[in-house]
Amino acid sequence: MIARKEVGQQELDAFLQEFEQASMSLTDRIGKIAAACEKMELELEMVGCTAVEDSLQDEAPETIEFLKAAGINFWLLTGDKKDTAISIGVACNILKLQNEK
Repeated sequence: MIARKEVGQQELDAFLQEFEQASMSLTDRIGKIAAACEKMELELEMVGCTAVEDSLQDEAPETIEFLKAAGINFWLLTGDKKDTAISIGVACNILKLQNEK
């Protein structure tokens, strides 16, 4: 997911201080860094998403349909043959064949 939010100087300074302290922690460094980041990753505006995957993940078609209903556009990029790209696009609900409604 690609997201954004406007952050004021006070919020940024607080995050950077917490992140720096977490980075220097001698115990549970990874957990403390994750906790600091999770606080910053609230109330984000979704800008887009991206992925690289060779296989169709569980519930991918349903997730894509849900995101499309929310007005999010999708592009299917592949280096495969046209028939393969169409097959993948239909399987994950990015494309619909003309005879489908």
